[in-house]
Amino acid sequence: MRGERDGTEFGDALSELKRRGSMTLVVGSVPAEAYHTVSRQMLGREGPGERRRRLLVVPDSDRETAIDRLREAGATDPAHARVVTCNGTSRSVAANGGRAADLPAVRRVDGSLADLGVAITESIDRFEAVAGDLDPSELRVGVDPLSALNGYDTRSAFGFLHVLGRQIRSRKGMAHVRLAREFDSPEVRTLAPLFDAVLELRLDGYRLEQRWHLSDGGIVSDWFPVDERSDGG
Repeated sequence: MRGERDGTEFGDALSELKRRGSMTLVVGSVPAEAYHTVSRQMLGREGPGERRRRLLVVPDSDRETAIDRLREAGATDPAHARVVTCNGTSRSVAANGGRAADLPAVRRVDGSLADLGVAITESIDRFEAVAGDLDPSELRVGVDPLSALNGYDTRSAFGFLHVLGRQIRSRKGMAHVRLAREFDSPEVRTLAPLFDAVLELRLDGYRLEQRWHLSDGGIVSDWFPVDERSDGG
């Protein structure tokens, strides 16, 4: 791995991101299901004595897929799992199927960045109302894809992500945002400074691989396979 002596520095840096809170930009032109594999890992599973509060921000058409991802990650009641969709009318709705108490709370907004930001803030506030002070890495947020912001230009997205980053880090949470562009694209170069890490994804044949770029220390990993059995920490 470049920028480190033996890999220990890389592992320590990732652990530090979990302790202090972080934003990760996930890039690369890979199929949605490949990204979902990584996203499920980054949502994390509970270890002994750990809790997770998970929020996914997705296009309205991906609502059911988002609920499935949350179900695979862990508890799906509204105290632990929520979904915000970027299309439709600005109102709160219940997820379909099963008992409402066992399903994530789902909120649809009209797609404006202001409404989307309010919905995310209120979802996090509801987690805090239930949990009290959130432990480091307890809050996990996924925003996918960034194009779900309905065509907002990169400059507008920059402001939105700057505010989101402050919210996430103030709770020592972990968020990942998907941008289906290559690492050397203009959009990635513009937005990367807002993030603590950029995670590249690629397919080598049928194998999904990842490479990390960490802002602290300029650490860049080699390409290595995504372990689908991993819980993402």
